Amino acid sequence: VGNSVTFSVTASGTAPAYQWRQGGTSLPGSTNSALVLPFVQMTNAGAYDVVVSNSAGSITNFPPATLTVINPLVFVTGQWDFILGNLAASYGADLQYHDSGVSSNTTFGTTTQLGIPDINGTATPVMHFTPPAGQWGGYELFHQAAPNGGGTNVNQYTLIYDIYYPAGSDATWRSLWQTDVGNTSDADLFVNPSDGIGISGIYDGHVSAGAWHRLAFAFDLTGTETGTAPTPLITKFIDGVKVGNQTVGLDIGKDGRWSAGPYGLVFADNDGDVAEAYVSSVQFSNGRRPDGFIEALGGPSALKIPGAIKAGLSNSVVTIMWTGGVPLQSADV
Repeated sequence: VGNSVTFSVTASGTAPAYQWRQGGTSLPGSTNSALVLPFVQMTNAGAYDVVVSNSAGSITNFPPATLTVINPLVFVTGQWDFILGNLAASYGADLQYHDSGVSSNTTFGTTTQLGIPDINGTATPVMHFTPPAGQWGGYELFHQAAPNGGGTNVNQYTLIYDIYYPAGSDATWRSLWQTDVGNTSDADLFVNPSDGIGISGIYDGHVSAGAWHRLAFAFDLTGTETGTAPTPLITKFIDGVKVGNQTVGLDIGKDGRWSAGPYGLVFADNDGDVAEAYVSSVQFSNGRRPDGFIEALGGPSALKIPGAIKAGLSNSVVTIMWTGGVPLQSADV
């Protein structure tokens, strides 16, 4: 799903004409020697053939070509919960300070120790940062997702944050995500001074200060058109409620500004659009999560964002750890 597929045929003779078919049904407008499906969906699966004709008659290729469409599974490829009081990953690669200044602006502790509200009445470990004015590089997030969406970058992914902004951060610009790892340009996701979330002048919902929130952004940047499907898309959620379906103000086509290289920066901005925050959990997944999945996650939890599962071997005993407190189902071996 989301990749480009091309079928082509070579014909000899005088002025051949072509008609491509799917399952024996002619495809309107598909009358060239090549059939290009720029953004494959599940409905594109099936058998394809082409009728080639000229003044001498016609012929249909046999057997037809079969297109099987696979919807890639989406997994958590990185999660950071700050349980050990540092940037260690609960799953995936550890976060890294962008520079020594960021390290000096960062502290760790439980919500109780840091004097902020617990999450749903339960204390939990969090990261606290207090960026100074001006350029601030945030934290390097190595997501470990493979390039997707038909490009050389990650064009389909989901970012989720459990985050708390104190009153002093209200009515300010607050960067969430920066794909420019040199941090020389404006960041790519913000909470704006009106407390909405988004980018490019499209801000939705309300992130109230003095309260914990779960912010989620699901990206599909493989669209090639505007005004008609498919389009580049960011779906936006606050506490499990969808607040926006942004399809404008985004690059057209894969590998643009919002696509991710091997890593990105969280909470970074080139000109000071950052503010104090407390973070309980950050999660990166290697595809766009469906709306229903994110809605089911609901609001923030002291048990962190559900979905990261890690198995290991300790003293010859297999141990499985997972986030979110969601019960795992068992099965007979």
